[in-house]
Amino acid sequence: MTMAEAAFLTGSQPFAGWDERTTATNSASGIKDRLVRSRATTHAFVGQRPNVVEIDIPGDYPKWLPGALGRLVSLLQLPPGWDTYGSLPISPTALVSILSALAYALPPDVPEPSIVPTSDGGIQVEWHVAGIDIESQTLDGTALQTWVRDMNDDFCSEVEEDATRPSLLMEGLNRLARSHIA
Repeated sequence: MTMAEAAFLTGSQPFAGWDERTTATNSASGIKDRLVRSRATTHAFVGQRPNVVEIDIPGDYPKWLPGALGRLVSLLQLPPGWDTYGSLPISPTALVSILSALAYALPPDVPEPSIVPTSDGGIQVEWHVAGIDIESQTLDGTALQTWVRDMNDDFCSEVEEDATRPSLLMEGLNRLARSHIA
């Protein structure tokens, strides 16, 4: 199962790291399965408190993911009113929600999303590629509002879904990965 965690720790200057480990599993049946477990760690300061964010992804991941993680975490540094219209600072809960969704739903062959802060303290990730539009925005707690439109086969759906199991986001990203490969 995929997982994203945010923890408040004391620490050092902001940095990003990426660590890969390979593990053999299923030894009881004599079959060796390859599991690549990737962990990205990024530190970012919010006020005087450093935030450590880790994301674990079983399997392969897109090459752009480490940089995107750093950009996501940097959103925590936005001050109140960052948009000059009274916006809220980005919530660490929103970061955990979007990371949980990406860890669960992200296939390795999908192109990089646009990452957008929202004025209510949330985060939106979006893709607009090859006739496929995907937008997923954090709501309160662990919910996402996800919208997917595939103009290649007249598919369109919008749903509020759990960030830990975002089925519509996963469907949209799989559609995008298939079209991006083709």
